[in-house]
Amino acid sequence: MSGNFRGDPEASEDDVQGEPGWLTGPAGPIFSWYHPPKGPARQHAVLFCEPFGPDRMNLHLTYRALAQRFAAAGFAVLRFDYSGTGDSSGSPRDAGWPAGWLADARVAAAHLFERSGSGTLAVFGARVGGTLATALACTCEDVTSLLLWGPYLDGDAFLRSERTLARFIAGNESAGRAGRAQLGDEELLGFVYSASALDYLNSLRPIESEHFFCRRVKLVAWSEDSPEGALAAHLGQLGIRVDFDRPEGYCSDDSIMHQAVPDPLLNDIVSWLVGVEAESSSTGRGRPVAPHGLASTSVSDVQNVALVARAGVRRSDARAGVVEEEAIHFGGDGALFGILSGAVSSSRVGSRLGLLLVNGGNNHRVGINRNYTEWAREAALSGVTTLRFDIRGLGDSRPRHPEDLNRLYRDETREDVIAAIDLLADRDDCDGVVLCGLCAGAYQAFHAARVDPRVVGLVLLDLLRWDPDGPLIRRRGFWTRRRQNLERWARAVRSFSGLGAWSEPTLLARGLCEMTDRGVEILAVSSVGEGFESVSAALDSDRQRLEASGRFRLEPVADAGHIFAPIWSQEWLSGRLSAFLATARSDPSGSGGAAQRTR
Repeated sequence: MSGNFRGDPEASEDDVQGEPGWLTGPAGPIFSWYHPPKGPARQHAVLFCEPFGPDRMNLHLTYRALAQRFAAAGFAVLRFDYSGTGDSSGSPRDAGWPAGWLADARVAAAHLFERSGSGTLAVFGARVGGTLATALACTCEDVTSLLLWGPYLDGDAFLRSERTLARFIAGNESAGRAGRAQLGDEELLGFVYSASALDYLNSLRPIESEHFFCRRVKLVAWSEDSPEGALAAHLGQLGIRVDFDRPEGYCSDDSIMHQAVPDPLLNDIVSWLVGVEAESSSTGRGRPVAPHGLASTSVSDVQNVALVARAGVRRSDARAGVVEEEAIHFGGDGALFGILSGAVSSSRVGSRLGLLLVNGGNNHRVGINRNYTEWAREAALSGVTTLRFDIRGLGDSRPRHPEDLNRLYRDETREDVIAAIDLLADRDDCDGVVLCGLCAGAYQAFHAARVDPRVVGLVLLDLLRWDPDGPLIRRRGFWTRRRQNLERWARAVRSFSGLGAWSEPTLLARGLCEMTDRGVEILAVSSVGEGFESVSAALDSDRQRLEASGRFRLEPVADAGHIFAPIWSQEWLSGRLSAFLATARSDPSGSGGAAQRTR
């Protein structure tokens, strides 16, 4: 492996389920994940075109599971993040974003061919990833087969769907505007699209193309009434053999709503490509001949396709610069995966920190709206070494038990966080660790910080649950919040009048008090209407004690939603995290930095 491996030196590449790293792309390093085939490689190699927006996050586990099944069946597979997305270099503000995504795909395909020795290329894509895969098949002569799941017919259909969902979810009702907004920007579900990005997506219309290099297509509709039949008919008229199906034995929307892996679909897709290979072997058919007069590109024209475990990635936001990142497996069995970020050059003064971003919800390490990637790189540019990683069963970290896949709020997950603290604390440039997490990530960060004295700072973002046996806080209506406020007021009156005493401190209050007593700096941010009232109630009278310590701050944020989708709220949160890190770094008086862990 080119990726760093910390853990069992006898572990094989199969144990860590492939090789992560970066490829040199036209716009900078492209994060990729190569899955080698088990046994002799088949004729086809399979390139995965990722979706974008919330679908990228929600379908991550399905993409990973499908890649593993293809590899187990003897196919070499490569997943990759487009420039300005995921763990790749760049941002949506870069020139040529997202018009350069197909060029990224050709770079990824070139590496896949070189590594696998395969001679033909199958491309898989779901939702807008399927749209991009279809567009690639219009121009790249190496694409012989397409495997599409619920592709949008064109980029405009993708944008319409995102706009509809954004209106349904609502949020940002006060019409807050991002400080770095530009003319023509459009915000959709936590992502910003520039005017040029919108123009490119509106022009992405592979269904109108009269020429395709591929000769076989597996097309699975998203639902019983989705419009992919029009694409199947168009391809059929061009003489392409299309196997078109509707969902059977699963619901595609479950993959979005619950991140459920659709096993029947994945098995069917792998079996289909196995059948295509068997058929092509018996007929002797090879790569298709380019249609006459069709301008084409080949992945053989791409150079410099080595996969490297370290890369200098570019950040072009408010704090711009180059960050050195490393793909790393760690933990006692090497099952945990993360990306370590550090500035190429920095000057460190005072207490030297490491920042640990704990993924939560059903999300992988890039974070909702790609916030973890952005925060990690911004912190690294300020001199704070940062690790964003996947807890077991989420993202690309292997679960201990199959039933733990995509399960949250497990007690043993605390050990994953502590293993990540070990990695940071063992570095020469780290004297103390700050933990940060959103939702379930905040839960895991809270419980790890309670038992690990090397933690000097804690950032809890929209914490909705803190008691392992307690219920998950849900959005509450006006009358429920009113009743809670009245109950809190009544308890205070009884206490001050001598009619009753304060209730026993909650687990949250006890834990936070323990940490501030030992010098941990704590910032808690909660959305109004989501968790702020419940966190306030859980702290009760202990909130005064916490705030009097000078080490605790609870901040409400209105109209941002649980995932901080409005771009202004992302900017605000980034600023709060940067200020918190600066304060923690300049205050070395906490006792956690040099302490040894005790449990």
